[in-house]
Amino acid sequence: MKKTLGAVALAGASALVLAGCAGGAPAEPETGDITVWLVGADTPQTARDYLKQTFESENEGWTLTIEEKTWADVSDTYTAALSSNDSPDVVEVGNTQVGCPRHSVRSLCESSVSI
Repeated sequence: MKKTLGAVALAGASALVLAGCAGGAPAEPETGDITVWLVGADTPQTARDYLKQTFESENEGWTLTIEEKTWADVSDTYTAALSSNDSPDVVEVGNTQVGCPRHSVRSLCESSVSI
């Protein structure tokens, strides 16, 4: 099973590389807007400004829009956005919104070395 999955992944990656080598006229530079949802007010405005300025200076033609959401209704907000055609490109996720199977934590503990 693992060999088959590896072969499929290698074939997919090869197809992407070869597609990048296709000839033709150079494409027009892409432009657009990336929307980021940050949750809560704990990210300082200076960090937000730095992120926006750095992203836009390194990605000509693209803009970064940062929107602030509240922790109180973040799950409902994410669910509604994903059900619509107006979802953000990047979201901040809190530790209570990420599942971590118990066996993952156990395997990390079992693989640690005691000194």
